[in-house]
Amino acid sequence: MKRIKWLFLLLVIVGPLHMIEQMIFGIDELYEMKRLVALYQSWFSNPDLGTVVLVTITGASLLLMMYGLIVGGRWQLAVIGLLGLLSAGEVHHVVRVLLSGSYNPGVVTAVPFAAIGALLLYAAYAEMKRLGSTERQSVAV
Repeated sequence: MKRIKWLFLLLVIVGPLHMIEQMIFGIDELYEMKRLVALYQSWFSNPDLGTVVLVTITGASLLLMMYGLIVGGRWQLAVIGLLGLLSAGEVHHVVRVLLSGSYNPGVVTAVPFAAIGALLLYAAYAEMKRLGSTERQSVAV
């Protein structure tokens, strides 16, 4: 668990740096997100209702994740693994650079952010596996 704490702290440091890089060199993702939200809102006859539904789902998800962190054990590791997976997803900046052949805002800090996320995901998986073997040993005794 000590490794997970260290990796999570690194995410706390690199995450804001990633956003700062994007704010300095271009906030293209913001415009993409706005387009996605507009598409989502088009599914509703009242776009404000769509926004409330989205905020409710997001809030409930965050509360569920906080609950998982408080409960501990497998729930805590599942939340940590999910955060690692989402962080590893920042590799999309690298993919964009490879496809376009030019700089994509956020790519410099996306590399360590995605690498740390992948390591965090693996650490959560390894800890989950270790918990499973401990449970099997206690049942066998």
